[in-house]
Amino acid sequence: MNTESHRRAAPNSFSPSWVPATGIGIRKAGVLFDALRVDGDTGRDLADLLVTLTGGDPGPILTQSNGRRPVYFLIPVGSAAYRIWPPGFTRLASGPRRSTYIPIPALDGSWPLAWRSRPTSEDRFVHALLLHRAAGLYQASCEISSETTAHASAAGSISGKCPTPSSNVNPTSSPA
Repeated sequence: MNTESHRRAAPNSFSPSWVPATGIGIRKAGVLFDALRVDGDTGRDLADLLVTLTGGDPGPILTQSNGRRPVYFLIPVGSAAYRIWPPGFTRLASGPRRSTYIPIPALDGSWPLAWRSRPTSEDRFVHALLLHRAAGLYQASCEISSETTAHASAAGSISGKCPTPSSNVNPTSSPA
């Protein structure tokens, strides 16, 4: 795997201390932030929805271009634990007898990771409640589209790409 970024961030780009200068670093969840991982098109659709809802600045969101193509939403510490997330969301947080690590690429990315939305300050993250509500909207649009699949597909809406139940795998973090 290539862990070096050959492009450099623009001179005026902000880079938090937790983002590596090159390559990919790992950060322990629960120290600076937690994360929610959503695989495939669902994660990408939610990232696009958050970008739209926030006027282009939803907080740090990572995409991965291989495997299940996960999207990582970096959220404030503790934000993942106190909500019931829809199927397909994987909580990445550390706790007693459990450690979880999150891959963090350089600002210009490092294959297979890239920033969908770059960090804009040291301690500003995706708003967990907004993400939760966006996930609810997405899930509701999927339920509606399952009733009117042909109409939704013809309209080309976000609901036309809803996952099937078998694609909503929700693995847990492994024990330390």
